[in-house]
Amino acid sequence: MIKRNGQLCQHNVPDYPGRLTDAEFIAYNKVFPLIEDSFNHFSIATNSVKTVENSLPRLIDSRLSLFDNEEVTTIQQHETQWQIIEPLVKNPRTELLFCKRNVEGKDEFAIIERWDENSPLAQAQGACQVQMTSNDARQLLQNFVSGERETLQLWVEDITGTAQEKLDDQFPHQDLERVVAAISHRCMKQIEAEKITAHAQSQNHDRPIRV
Repeated sequence: MIKRNGQLCQHNVPDYPGRLTDAEFIAYNKVFPLIEDSFNHFSIATNSVKTVENSLPRLIDSRLSLFDNEEVTTIQQHETQWQIIEPLVKNPRTELLFCKRNVEGKDEFAIIERWDENSPLAQAQGACQVQMTSNDARQLLQNFVSGERETLQLWVEDITGTAQEKLDDQFPHQDLERVVAAISHRCMKQIEAEKITAHAQSQNHDRPIRV
């Protein structure tokens, strides 16, 4: 069995291909609960992106749908009404909506963030904000997914950076680089699974769609 710093590498942790020593395993179990809340929110966000990607063909088709009872959200500073096609991502504090409006006979599409109307942000800036717009629904959704992927990558860096800081504080004289690597692998496994699922879905439903 492989040794590191005189200790056997014998402990498995989720989604890490290597094994940790006793000291590394203790440090991992000490630090992961400190970043677990962030990791859980990250996992929820990753699943949300996965759901949007899996739904791309249907979302693109739904842009043509008309609703008898239109639900609209208003951008107060422009007094503009947008028809909500479908919510994309929702959490307790905010939601991202796929919307459309008609301008001089042409459809315009948008991703709009809507906050809880009682939140301080909504009180200060209004209940919603346009994040991106396009006359091409397909391109808009693809850009949205790409942006969400970039955000997930930054989130991984934030989680691993926090883990490194916690380890430095609690184990100042130990080399725990592999513990940070194990946490990074656990995060990246979420993203990789999301990409694989999305690729398979796009191949099965609509080959021209690439994200």
